[in-house]
Amino acid sequence: MKKLISFLVAAILFYTCFTADAEHFKGMPVVTAPTDIRVTLDGQEIPSVCAFGEMFICADVLDDFGYTLSYDDSVRALIAVKNALPAGSAQKEFNPERPQEVTFSDISVVINGNVFGTAPELVNEGVIPETIVVGGMMYVSANAVSNTPAVSYCDVLGIKWDGRERALRLKDEPSGTKVQQEEAFINPVPENGAELFGWQKGETYEGEGFEIIDCYQSGTPHGTYHHYKYIEDSGRSIYLNPTFRLYNLFSHWGRIEVFDFRIEGRTLYFGSERNLWETGEYKTGEYALDLDTMTVKIISERD
Repeated sequence: MKKLISFLVAAILFYTCFTADAEHFKGMPVVTAPTDIRVTLDGQEIPSVCAFGEMFICADVLDDFGYTLSYDDSVRALIAVKNALPAGSAQKEFNPERPQEVTFSDISVVINGNVFGTAPELVNEGVIPETIVVGGMMYVSANAVSNTPAVSYCDVLGIKWDGRERALRLKDEPSGTKVQQEEAFINPVPENGAELFGWQKGETYEGEGFEIIDCYQSGTPHGTYHHYKYIEDSGRSIYLNPTFRLYNLFSHWGRIEVFDFRIEGRTLYFGSERNLWETGEYKTGEYALDLDTMTVKIISERD
């Protein structure tokens, strides 16, 4: 059903904004298109623009919508984690009818552990971007943040198109109770041809009001791959692998390499191998994941 909704929304926006074809993308620079569509997040209107035939929401104001918002320059990422009710103070003076220049950045936007970014060279080949910069602020595709994940252990925002109100409504809420989240992660159902070869339940690490579950895939050509999910008693959950990967905590074969978990309050301490693939360096050390901000800090490290 979510796939059908995403398809219908994409089709509506395709014709409502402007045609998003490869030739148009190659005609840089791009400006936003005037639109009467409004986007809401958890019932509150969020600044949005139409570009490349899709609606984009302003990531820089997510802290006004009950998110903890952090910028980590070490990985060039703006990281948002939903943790409270909307504050109700988002920017209101915003005119989506006024065309504005669209530019690109190497900054990623991370929402509830899901990483979104843009490769400008791919946009020039007709690939719709996930993030853009408008007026000096980061925007992220509403369609990207609500896409049905490949497998059920990765949560996304709910999406609904209101044709009468000309509104695209996004909703950030748990996809089930804690028990349902556990079941969905431990016994995932393949979607879109996702490969779940050798999937097994591993360790569970208990914290106050939450747990972290390890599931793994064994018998693959490159060894055992581990998957980690953080689940609160409320049912809110975050798949941790994209965050570990954002911080280069993976091996030569792309396996997430984290071990020796230790939970202290709202911090997960762990050992890891870090693959600085751009320079060819490998590091080993102790790291700390802040479970409120989903940012990783280096405690100690050696070559």
